[in-house]
Amino acid sequence: MISHASVGPILIVGIIGTLVVTLIGLYLLSRSGGPGKVPGTLPISDFPQWNGSDRVVFRGGAWVNGINVSWPFVVLTVDSLQAELRAPLMSPIRILRSEVVALQWSRGIFGEGIKFQTESGRLDRITFWPVSEAVVKLGLTRLGW
Repeated sequence: MISHASVGPILIVGIIGTLVVTLIGLYLLSRSGGPGKVPGTLPISDFPQWNGSDRVVFRGGAWVNGINVSWPFVVLTVDSLQAELRAPLMSPIRILRSEVVALQWSRGIFGEGIKFQTESGRLDRITFWPVSEAVVKLGLTRLGW
């Protein structure tokens, strides 16, 4: 049986441990852009204009650097030159087609999500979870992604 005198130090150690783990987690998130953000996003002026006739819009959910936003609040807009991921409470994430070296489909509990792989690893902590993987795969293939 634990005495009441030993509960105090155990509680203090537990609180300090929780604070240390939280601070380390926040530090690691800040090094990769911060929760819901990614590092190194190009200025909007560096992106080409949207090609209206070639643009496709998908709805779904997303996981962005520790922040999860569920369907239907995430919009992925794609044309042949760029993509943009928008979600509430997050900065828009712009992706140039030229920086993407591969698309990786990752299996989740409820379906497949898409990751945009880059040489720099800038987008490694982003996964878009579409409602229909088949529709997104067909749309991205048609646009040359």
